[in-house]
Amino acid sequence: VAFLLQDAAPLSPGGRRTAMTILAALVALAQLLLEPALFGLATCSPRGSATQAMMVGNASAGVVVVAASALTRLAAGGAAA
Repeated sequence: VAFLLQDAAPLSPGGRRTAMTILAALVALAQLLLEPALFGLATCSPRGSATQAMMVGNASAGVVVVAASALTRLAAGGAAA
């Protein structure tokens, strides 16, 4: 969202950092509230396949995040965290 709005509302580097921090906190809060409910709903599946699919999805998302982070760092010249 911040990337899409950067032209509409130009921010200083500090403002961008603040916006990204706020957006990350909102996403984390949404996950905190929704993930337990989704796992609870998945347990209603008679064979447990929905719970297994959610766990595979979480693992896949983690792999994508780590890969995207590594590629971003490499694109930026290999800067360390």
